[in-house]
Amino acid sequence: MEMLRALVIMEDSRLLEEFSAAVSRNHTLHLVRKLDRFPAANELERALRSAAPHVVFFEAAGVARAGKLAEAVERVAPGTQMVAVSGEQSVDEMIACMRHGMREYLTSPFSPRDLEQMLGRLRPLIVRNPPALDASHHVIAFLSSKPGCGATTAALHTSLEVARQSGRRTLLLDLDCRSSALDFMLKLPSRYGLRDAVDYAEVLDDSIWERLVSPIGKLDVAGLGSSVARLSLPLEAIGRYLEFARRKYEVIFLDMPAGLDEHAIAILDQCTSIFLVSTPELCALHMASRRLELLDHFDLLGRTRVIVNRVQARAAINNHLDELLGAKVFATISNSYAVLQKAIQEGRTLDRRSAMGRQFADLAAKCLGKEKETRERGRFASLVRALLPGARENGPKQVESTSPRQRQLMPPSIPHQETPMALIRYNR
Repeated sequence: MEMLRALVIMEDSRLLEEFSAAVSRNHTLHLVRKLDRFPAANELERALRSAAPHVVFFEAAGVARAGKLAEAVERVAPGTQMVAVSGEQSVDEMIACMRHGMREYLTSPFSPRDLEQMLGRLRPLIVRNPPALDASHHVIAFLSSKPGCGATTAALHTSLEVARQSGRRTLLLDLDCRSSALDFMLKLPSRYGLRDAVDYAEVLDDSIWERLVSPIGKLDVAGLGSSVARLSLPLEAIGRYLEFARRKYEVIFLDMPAGLDEHAIAILDQCTSIFLVSTPELCALHMASRRLELLDHFDLLGRTRVIVNRVQARAAINNHLDELLGAKVFATISNSYAVLQKAIQEGRTLDRRSAMGRQFADLAAKCLGKEKETRERGRFASLVRALLPGARENGPKQVESTSPRQRQLMPPSIPHQETPMALIRYNR
């Protein structure tokens, strides 16, 4: 089993120091967060979502307060194991802790043998019933039909508008190691990025995450960083990043590489919506059609939408886009080359008053409009429900399946197999 993650809540500084030292000598338990006071319920909830511990250690001397927090742990993250820690043994204290749902009771001094025996009893319980934390179900990928079609621009401005219009916690994650442009487009300062943090993905916490993201308005952007030591991100590290982000953010946007390999397919399998971005050039449309065939092969077509970028007004090809793609076009973005280049030169995002800016605002507004309609019916809808397949009865139709003839053209380079991305799902 993987290393167990632990959250410690202790007001006694000497007890906290002694216990932390004992844990540091154990190679199967990692203290991801230490709180030197009993937190308010909302602060504890944030800590649980950030640290995602398997075990929470409470100072037994504060059993009355710890009892209320134990109830909060069970409500927010059922399955999390709870352990009482005391400076000296007390039968009454131990009984009170057990009544509050704490399975173990440790007393000072903390010997390596006692700690390992306690963990040995907890591990089977964690395996059978891992902690269950609510996580974001809105992961939206932007994918180019071929490099240079503008998927990064579309991902950036759509995510900006969703964050601005909704106020929801929104993240844009740059996964395009081959041709990353976000850092350049936004003139982000040279800093750590996702490539730099690969070695820390297993122990990711708020302090590490804060070094990886840059706030752009109400949007957090996690870039790849300045390191060139890694040409790609390991699939397991991406899984850890997504697992952590889904606990912190309500909507997550992914800027995907243009290429489709086993890793990309595994990531897309975790997405609720996929936007395939093409341009009106014949080569790009042909590649988009091939992408749709491949996505259909992996049962991802139903959640895919096509956006055609850099569309010229009144161009003859505009009337044949659906036919050339073999699919319905969900949205078109006008060709505003000069406006976009000026924004890039100045290191800023598009002017929302520009034609292109308004189109991205409209795309985000569809999500929020659907949420408002559902709320009026008495149910709280998710932010991007309108973008998901079949979410609106009268909304844009989902991409039509490719024809048998088109499926025969599908490149056989990626075998159909069980996705290795199961490790991305939060199963702890």
